[in-house]
Amino acid sequence: AAALGASSLTAEAGTRPGNEEAYDLYLRSTALPYDAGQNASIIAMLEKSVGLDPSFAPAWYELSRRYYVASRYADAGHDTVERYEIAAVRAVSLDPNYIAAGAFLANSYVERGELIKAYKQDEDLVRRRPDSFQAHFSRSYVLRYAGLLKESANECEISHTLAPSDVPRSCAIVFSLQGDYERAMQ
Repeated sequence: AAALGASSLTAEAGTRPGNEEAYDLYLRSTALPYDAGQNASIIAMLEKSVGLDPSFAPAWYELSRRYYVASRYADAGHDTVERYEIAAVRAVSLDPNYIAAGAFLANSYVERGELIKAYKQDEDLVRRRPDSFQAHFSRSYVLRYAGLLKESANECEISHTLAPSDVPRSCAIVFSLQGDYERAMQ
């Protein structure tokens, strides 16, 4: 698709594939489910992809997500947690405007309890892309875990304004925690 000028799969990422085989491996990996049983072979596919084309941010992001699945659902060990963060950092360093990768990195910081680091990551995302519902939602996620529910709800509202049909359902958690059950149901 990218060779023909289409941008559907890599529209958000600023980097473009530089190696046909690497891109093929990346595309194949994105078509496969996030199943812990198949994940090891998909990780191998993505590791080969980034080895062939180390400058393609979406492949690093996808590798990061697969490492995450392995670390959380396949009991792959602590080094896999480090790998998913390293791969996410790599994706963001290759393309700082790649919101999905930046949000994923911020979420990993939240899971480690590094809320200040997560907040700084999300502040940078929102500064770079104030038009991105995903950047605002990611900031909402960080603020929720910091206990700043009013601020978190505000970010969910911004996300909803920017993309009414794309806001993740977990915004309902923020409204529920505030006691606004009607808004949570919406």
